[in-house]
Amino acid sequence: GELMHIQKLLAAGELEKPLDFDDFERGALIGLLIGEGTVTLTTIGRTYYSPEVKLSNTDVRIVEWVHELFARVGLQHHVSKMKAHQLRKPHHRLQYMISVQGLVPVFRLLTTLRTGFFAKAEKVDIVLAFIALRIEACHHHGRFGNPRRSTEKDQKLVSQIRLLNARGVADGHG
Repeated sequence: GELMHIQKLLAAGELEKPLDFDDFERGALIGLLIGEGTVTLTTIGRTYYSPEVKLSNTDVRIVEWVHELFARVGLQHHVSKMKAHQLRKPHHRLQYMISVQGLVPVFRLLTTLRTGFFAKAEKVDIVLAFIALRIEACHHHGRFGNPRRSTEKDQKLVSQIRLLNARGVADGHG
């Protein structure tokens, strides 16, 4: 599973290796994610959380560009579009979404872009702290921890993300 993958990447020194974005790509991604993105911990089931970075936009060209960029650097991601019944109002335009989920892909993306996040820096730091806890679970007594079991520390980080989400975009934390 993912934690086995993390162990292999750690052993090879690959986990900390930044993604190969040039300055323009890096700046454009940071701007898009600050303006149109979400950095969060998503609930899976009742007690497990997974880090996620999402970008949504009505311009399919932007989503295609990000998709091609992520594919070029080997970043695992998913592209989707909202269905008509998901739109809030009939006059709203179709939205396309690109998401990066999971410990390794989110860690690599956020550590590569971290210094540029000013408006969402607090969320990025919380998600990176969550990932660090999961990675720490990999090394617990020389074997893997249970990634499906949420700890008290996990819950604290989830609470911090929820508090920031409740404050919303107006406070620069959306």
